[in-house]
Amino acid sequence: MSARPRPAFSEVTNGELNTLVHVGSVDAPEFKATISTTETLAPWAEKTKGLVRRLADADGPVDLPPILPVRGAVRVADDQRMSLRMTDETVLKGINSLSLFAGFLGLAALLFVLSATWHREGR
Repeated sequence: MSARPRPAFSEVTNGELNTLVHVGSVDAPEFKATISTTETLAPWAEKTKGLVRRLADADGPVDLPPILPVRGAVRVADDQRMSLRMTDETVLKGINSLSLFAGFLGLAALLFVLSATWHREGR
């Protein structure tokens, strides 16, 4: 019984040229729409008053839209800002924090005690 080759990506190189090729089924469903476009999500964005936008061009800098937290329903679709609807589905109960300074203060106290013990034993 021979092992069947698994579908995979392979890199083919010829001198300074290289490309990524698919080895496996020719009509694989994950390769039917491989070009990234904003038109695919545009109907959903219109329906939910959302935003579909490129964060960066191929050679341009990253351009993040301003994020606007909104309580209640999003009333107006804005193509310049990303509106995030704040909900009560997750509730932050509390945050426990410990100052970094307290840790350094404890380390300094420990070093002082060890140094005092070493100094006392050395006399």
